[in-house]
Amino acid sequence: MNSNVRITPHETFELHELISFKNICATKASAMSSIVKDEELKSLMQNEVKQSKDHMKELESLIKLSDYAKS
Repeated sequence: MNSNVRITPHETFELHELISFKNICATKASAMSSIVKDEELKSLMQNEVKQSKDHMKELESLIKLSDYAKS
């Protein structure tokens, strides 16, 4: 990505919303996977938690392109 690319304020806000949503999804999947009996479903939920964490890291790296990111 070009180093001159900056994220606008509304895009920064949208990224924060996406991170919040992914965090809620990961928390719910993590909590539910501990009570699920079906091993296949439990595995899917655990994979969802891992993917959500990976996505949140990627979104956080995009936020760093914002003029409003904390230094």
